[in-house]
Amino acid sequence: MLGRDGQVYHSYSTPGHGSGWSAWGALGGVGSAQGDVAVWRTRSNNQQLSMVGADNAIWSNTATPGIGSGWDGWKRIGGPAGVTLQHFIGLDDAKIVGQMRVWVIDSTSHYWTIEQTTFGPWVAWSASAN
Repeated sequence: MLGRDGQVYHSYSTPGHGSGWSAWGALGGVGSAQGDVAVWRTRSNNQQLSMVGADNAIWSNTATPGIGSGWDGWKRIGGPAGVTLQHFIGLDDAKIVGQMRVWVIDSTSHYWTIEQTTFGPWVAWSASAN
């Protein structure tokens, strides 16, 4: 959940304990987000949060159960040059094993995508036909 203070908050299931849910905890944030925070599941079955930040870039934070705070911290993926992003659309597994793709929509209703291979860098943004 995105709070009015620009931080992302989360609560997780605790079956058999108290109400069955943890207290809400802050995960930080990247300034005022554009649109909502999207939640996805990674190939390793961990949750990944993504959003468009105040700096007009995609930001992502991935759950790391049992390691440190349980999250790897917000990382900047970036955005296409000269384009105003409006909403984070989604994240999907591409057809090639080990590849992920991010989709966003800009202020002119065009879709943009960027891809990453496992442990590799993100490749250049490209516009998709509507």
